[in-house]
Amino acid sequence: MPIATHIVFALLDRRVIATNTAERREYARIVTRVGEKYGLLSHGMPDNHGHLVAACNRAAAGQCARAVETALRHGMGIAVPFSPAYFKPVNDQSHLRSVIRYVHRQAAHHGVATDRFGDASSLQDLVGARLIGGDYLSERVAALAPRIRPEQLVPETLRATSLPSLTIEQAAEAAAATVALATLSGQTPRVRRARRAALAVAAPAGRERCAAALACSPRTITRLVGEPVVSQFAKAIRIQASWRFGMAEAS
Repeated sequence: MPIATHIVFALLDRRVIATNTAERREYARIVTRVGEKYGLLSHGMPDNHGHLVAACNRAAAGQCARAVETALRHGMGIAVPFSPAYFKPVNDQSHLRSVIRYVHRQAAHHGVATDRFGDASSLQDLVGARLIGGDYLSERVAALAPRIRPEQLVPETLRATSLPSLTIEQAAEAAAATVALATLSGQTPRVRRARRAALAVAAPAGRERCAAALACSPRTITRLVGEPVVSQFAKAIRIQASWRFGMAEAS
């Protein structure tokens, strides 16, 4: 039995699967949710095709591909059917480490720069920059590929940055990325925790300005200030912000 299976899928006409940041974040939420039961370890999507690495055999990998494709079509409103998926067994540790790295380097491999921050991949989950229920990914990689250090998967262009003082607008964008949303609209517990952490890491700002940035009411801001900050969300926002708004460090 293989350690894992590498799955590649694409739409029948090879069109781009996600065309903007909001769609790429929706893609990641769907793949992370559906892939959990099939042993998902990592995933990546440069533009017109997706890669999954799942700790399962060929039969389960086929079920995983069908479930992910169905969920993507329904969740993202994709009218075009998917082509038959490609499957390749991963038979040893060396191959597993190689394919996980390969999946996270798809953008560079194909010369695509539309997803600079890895919104449509599992990179953010593995380094603690996203909190959408994908904690199992880092746990599985640590268990099955312990020689991989997630921070080594981060592209060089995102590593050497220092974080300046954040405006509330910058903190809000970073916080939205941590929950894979275009904005912090909604009332889920994760969105609320992300809003609270954004307030904690940003420079002080007026209540009306904070409400506009965090997509909520001024009254909600008043309530949030009295709530505790979840450290995981504060850490994730700082990582996201360092990537998106950080300044290159002097060599």
